[in-house]
Amino acid sequence: MKLKEIKDLDLVRRFIVEDEELWERVSEDSSTKESFIIKENPYFWWIGCYNENSVLVGFFWLHHINDVCLQIHAHVKKEYRKDYAYECGKGVIEYFVNKMPKNYQKLVAEIPVIYPDVIKFTEKFGFVFEGVNKLSCRKNKKVIDQNRYGLIRSDIKI
Repeated sequence: MKLKEIKDLDLVRRFIVEDEELWERVSEDSSTKESFIIKENPYFWWIGCYNENSVLVGFFWLHHINDVCLQIHAHVKKEYRKDYAYECGKGVIEYFVNKMPKNYQKLVAEIPVIYPDVIKFTEKFGFVFEGVNKLSCRKNKKVIDQNRYGLIRSDIKI
């Protein structure tokens, strides 16, 4: 697995909107593919995961919340999750430790409660449940909770 920061934001956009299953998982009910625009931001990092055939199997989006905290979002295509998701996630955690600015001491993830598979995936990397963001996301015409998970840099074992 090779990790590489993605600078082509149209590639990121197409990766999400052209895959129905991925789009359904990452978008809220009010989102449309036409209005889904990704803009350059110095506090956003798109870390691509490429397999042995140089195919982009997924990417992780890290973005600034404050001077200490980054939020992390995983986007791995369904057909690659079984073979590559864990390796990709592990690589991104290592990328965070080794290449991200040291002022960032924590990764957080907000996961809609309707995705227990994502919660289990997150826990594999040492993320710890920190609480519930009540009624904070609209999916499938329902306003639902999101679970908050966190991982502190000093707790990461590589």
